[in-house]
Amino acid sequence: MRDINGMPLVPGYNSDRIDITAGMQELRRCGYEANAERDMVIEYALARWKRGEEEQAQRGAIDKSFHGITLTAWLRVISAAMVAGETNAAPEPRGVDGMK
Repeated sequence: MRDINGMPLVPGYNSDRIDITAGMQELRRCGYEANAERDMVIEYALARWKRGEEEQAQRGAIDKSFHGITLTAWLRVISAAMVAGETNAAPEPRGVDGMK
């Protein structure tokens, strides 16, 4: 994947590591029951955030006219997804001299 300027997206450098499953679990903890349309909207928003489209992802996630959720719930969902993504990330390979 590439950003708007054509540069490659590097998780943890210019895009966030996101665990979509953890985000969806947090959505359930926020009190939102399973709903196919809302789940698709939030999964898509998490995927957009993962590829660096943070503003558009948030706007879509909280759009009440299209199965959105509250801003507070979205912030919990994205936070949980980011923490799980960083926690579960594989360590970055290092060169012989210890540099990336």
